[in-house]
Amino acid sequence: MSQYKHDYDILRREPAEFRLVTIHSGVSPTPISASLTTHPLKAAPPYDALSYVWGPFDEEDPDFILLDGYPFVVTTNLFRALYSLRREHADRVLWIDAVCIDQNNLNERSSQVQQMRNIYKWAAGTIVWLCDDLPFTSRTFDLLKSVNAGWLGNMDVDLQVLQQSVFDLHQVLKDDAGIRKIVQRGVYGDIAQRDFWSRIWVVQEVALSSNVTVQCGSNEVDWQVFSDTIFLNVQSGNIDEASNMAMATPENVLDIGGLSNIETFSRVRELLSNTSNMRLSDILALLRRSRSTDPRDMIYGLLGLVPSSSIKVNYSQANTKDVYLDLVHQCIAEEKSLDIVTLCRKTSAPSDLPSWVPDWTEPWVMEYDEDYKAMLDPNPPPFPLILKYGSGGLLKQFLAPSNPISSSDTTLQFTAWAADTEIAPSATVDKTNSTLTVRGLSIGNVSNLGEWTYRGADDGEIFFFKLQK
Repeated sequence: MSQYKHDYDILRREPAEFRLVTIHSGVSPTPISASLTTHPLKAAPPYDALSYVWGPFDEEDPDFILLDGYPFVVTTNLFRALYSLRREHADRVLWIDAVCIDQNNLNERSSQVQQMRNIYKWAAGTIVWLCDDLPFTSRTFDLLKSVNAGWLGNMDVDLQVLQQSVFDLHQVLKDDAGIRKIVQRGVYGDIAQRDFWSRIWVVQEVALSSNVTVQCGSNEVDWQVFSDTIFLNVQSGNIDEASNMAMATPENVLDIGGLSNIETFSRVRELLSNTSNMRLSDILALLRRSRSTDPRDMIYGLLGLVPSSSIKVNYSQANTKDVYLDLVHQCIAEEKSLDIVTLCRKTSAPSDLPSWVPDWTEPWVMEYDEDYKAMLDPNPPPFPLILKYGSGGLLKQFLAPSNPISSSDTTLQFTAWAADTEIAPSATVDKTNSTLTVRGLSIGNVSNLGEWTYRGADDGEIFFFKLQK
């Protein structure tokens, strides 16, 4: 596809510049026509940022748009998104990473990724593109809007009103087979199965934006409405119970797909607005189920959430081992804690990483039921050695007003775990020799090991694990 490469101009780093793409007005089936412009990041015109999954290119029959009059190849998913986002009578200014960043220029990619925090924070809005119109999408979005309780983030909501809303929805789901079918097909069958929910990049894209819209084809809904409703009804078990009646499985386990991440997305948004000391190790623990095509992006894709981090994006020189080792080094130095080391896992795959460096290239075991299934597997998947973040939660000390329900000045403060509660850990990392030296206390020897066990509802603090010399 080299014949479709675009001739990008050079972006200045000081003052920081970025590109915006204008999607010119039109209607299907006319091709998408677009043009690029360069702007100072702090003096850009109003624009919307796109949050989406790249997906694969069609190698046999490439999808392309006209960019500054020349063919420009895009992935099939982006191609479909642009046709839905294009307006009939007015141009639309967007920031789209695949178009606005010269993906063949590793130095530019590194520089622009470092700016993504501000790109999404300063956008007029962010569009979460999930998919094209699907058979139940329209009715699903109408349902989400109609049953929204609007209570997350709204401390003034009356508790009795909330309880009545939950009860009313529960009754509708139990009594109305049509509504259950919409939930079954639309929420679980369509929306929950989108790859979007497991993509690492979208977390900061959603969390940093003040105005987020979720879109499937021509259907759209405000993020707060979407997340409030899903969180309220999935996490409370209302939709689960009703849907289980409609689509019971032999194992009696309902696949809710990526909807398990909805609470995490909203939690990160809340944490960003209520605390100034978000730690990279905590965010990584919260998002341990997410994935990225480039394993380095498991770290790079979250740096926008922790502006104080000294980790620099470097696609041209740093390999995966360099990035993961540097992560541990920086977390220990900046957080004054060894928490990041507790996220290491056993793995059956060969790895050139030191034993004290977490490997983010393999998926995590997720929910408790999956741990239980893994226990019966003769070759179980990797699992954490010591996990302080049970069920995706942060086992930290939270400082808040005595009555947070009626207060708007809630603040959160994380404290690093320490065995002796007083002495900060002393550790040094030698990146050249890949060694970690820590001060510790000998308490004895391990005489034997038992079998690993199902952790149940114990918040997952401790697993059985082997000590290696």
